[in-house]
Amino acid sequence: MRVHSLEVFGLDQQRRRAFVDWHHGRNEKLFAIGKAVLVFRTRMGKMPEKLRFRWTGPYWIVAVENGTFTLGTLTREILPQKVNGFRLKPYAGPTPRNPFEKSPDPSPLEAGPLRGESSSDGEPTT
Repeated sequence: MRVHSLEVFGLDQQRRRAFVDWHHGRNEKLFAIGKAVLVFRTRMGKMPEKLRFRWTGPYWIVAVENGTFTLGTLTREILPQKVNGFRLKPYAGPTPRNPFEKSPDPSPLEAGPLRGESSSDGEPTT
């Protein structure tokens, strides 16, 4: 009887560990550095702010450490507090340019011909 209960307990513990590992891994795959996210406001109060939005943002993920995320704003400010992944959801609206993204300056050769100049095949561009 005791051996059976220990086996059942061990199997249940393995199942719970697998679920927790899968759940935490899912958040890390869903939210990567450079993605736009919304943050859930947990300090809403009860009735006074009942009709306000519970999600704020968009914010950009700047760094990831063990399921906590460091976020940045549109004005390139990094928020001082870290946010747990369970308080985030992907931003689905029209995403403005990520201010933390380094955009390379194209060289004149890579930029292509200007308007009215001919391209490499001899046809003028419009």
